[in-house]
Amino acid sequence: MSAVIGRAMPVLPAAGEWQQHATCSRQPTLFDSEEPKDVAAAKAHCRRCPVQDICLRSALAEERNDSQWARFGVRGGLDPVQRAQLAGVTPATDTLENPDTLRAADELLHAGELSDAAIGRQLGVRKQTIRDRRITLGIPPLAERVAAARTVRRLLSEYAVPAEDGHVLWNRPGFRPEIDGRQYSGPQLAFVAEHGRAPEGKVQAVCGRAGCIAGGHLTDRSLREARVAA
Repeated sequence: MSAVIGRAMPVLPAAGEWQQHATCSRQPTLFDSEEPKDVAAAKAHCRRCPVQDICLRSALAEERNDSQWARFGVRGGLDPVQRAQLAGVTPATDTLENPDTLRAADELLHAGELSDAAIGRQLGVRKQTIRDRRITLGIPPLAERVAAARTVRRLLSEYAVPAEDGHVLWNRPGFRPEIDGRQYSGPQLAFVAEHGRAPEGKVQAVCGRAGCIAGGHLTDRSLREARVAA
């Protein structure tokens, strides 16, 4: 390893010229795992790889001064902590004590578009720390949220019927499907699909059409209070 950092970095060849010879190309998911047994297996693969040295130099050049938490997976035979140490990066404190980092983590978690690992890499924080914060906020894992969103879209495609003038009607009165342990009415499902969150309080249509569940026509208590305040 000292040889890598002790000499000047030569210009790296284009990725396509060496990555096709990498052993990881045959099972790439192994090198992204954080499980100890997978990390050990990935490093063993790297030791037999003909392009290990250039892979490591490529990783160091790409990651530059990233903290160990912003690095990801086994690259060039080294895990994130080892690569950060080799690059001379001071170990980062893995906390959310910084108000800006905490606020950014909360915003990304509520947005529901990234996994814990992806948020951690973006903010330079360990995945477990983001996971703990997500649990504290009562937010389900991304996979569960994605599955629930698919269920909502499927139910609306089956039971929501377009009407005139942009209205939408729920053709299963009294039917309240259960998602993640909670029952939803047609208007509640349509609200979730429109706003990406569960409604607070009663869902009401502001369009004046009885039974309308068009997403843009619906409000919950939070939206109504915001409009009154405005």
